Amino acid sequence: MLFSDITELAPLCRFRDCTHAHEPGCLVQAAVKSGTLAADRLERWRSLLAENRDRTPVISGPRGNKIVRKKKY
Repeated sequence: MLFSDITELAPLCRFRDCTHAHEPGCLVQAAVKSGTLAADRLERWRSLLAENRDRTPVISGPRGNKIVRKKKY
């Protein structure tokens, strides 16, 4: 599994909605501080999450994906 080192630690964080950036009790951040997880690896993971979020269509309403249409003047 891609980034399994991060995805295995993430559910064990203190808060369920942990962003792994600044929350107390974050095991991902603890792994970076202890040297068991490389900080640049965490940054690559964050980058991929952001890219995925930005490129994933927004689900809206019962009909599925929201389509933004330009207004005709």
